[in-house]
Amino acid sequence: MQNNDSPKQKENKWLADRSMGIMILLISCGVAIFTIIRPIMGMLDRNEDVLYSTNLIALTILGILFGLAYSLLGGENLNKLIDSQDSKGVLRVVIFTLIFFGILFGLMMAWNSFAISLGY
Repeated sequence: MQNNDSPKQKENKWLADRSMGIMILLISCGVAIFTIIRPIMGMLDRNEDVLYSTNLIALTILGILFGLAYSLLGGENLNKLIDSQDSKGVLRVVIFTLIFFGILFGLMMAWNSFAISLGY
C-alpha cells in the first residue's frame, strides 16, 4: 500500500504529533509545580506540614517523560517501535520500557534521598 500523502499533509501530521507531545509536557510541568516544586520549597523552608505523594510525583515524572518522548519521536515513530512485522519490535519495546522506568526509578530514588536527608 502506497502512502500518497502530499508534503503539506505529512508536515501537518508531523506538527500535530509533536504539538500533542509538547502539550502533554507542558501540562505535566504545570502539575510538577504543585507535586514536586512546592513540597521541595516547603522542605527547604523547614515547614513541618509539608504534604507530598510519591504516587503523584511518579505520575508527574511519567507524564514529563512521555511528553518528551512523544514530542521528540512523534506518534508514528513510537508506533514503529511495536511493529508486528518486525521480529525485533518486542525487543525495542522492552528496551524502551526499561529505559523509561529506569529513569523514573532513578528520579524517585533521588526524591526519596532528598526527602530523607531533610528529615521528611
